Amino acid sequence: MGWRIGCLKNTLTFPPECDTALIAWADANGHEQIVYRGELQWGDLEHACWFMYEEEVIDIFVKHGTRGEVLWGSVDGDNAGSFWGWSFEEGRCVKLKGTLTWAENHSKESSHG
Repeated sequence: MGWRIGCLKNTLTFPPECDTALIAWADANGHEQIVYRGELQWGDLEHACWFMYEEEVIDIFVKHGTRGEVLWGSVDGDNAGSFWGWSFEEGRCVKLKGTLTWAENHSKESSHG
């Protein structure tokens, strides 16, 4: 079974010099689908996520002072319930792992039954 993912949050910001380096890397490594204009604009989401797993790409982001987070989630397929991402700040990248939590809703507006 395949899987579908979604970009849940994307606040990455980086300078035009980073665009140039990312485009050069993407063209050389078969990732032409991703567009850069100071932010990542995800096309084929599965393709975009694998792009973020490349250590050379992470190094480019860090070198150019990228800031922000990009968070992904899967609620369908063989990896359903997986949530992951990357956080960039102060010249470093931290890989993130998330969870989905459910809680009882006590508001009167949504009370049914």
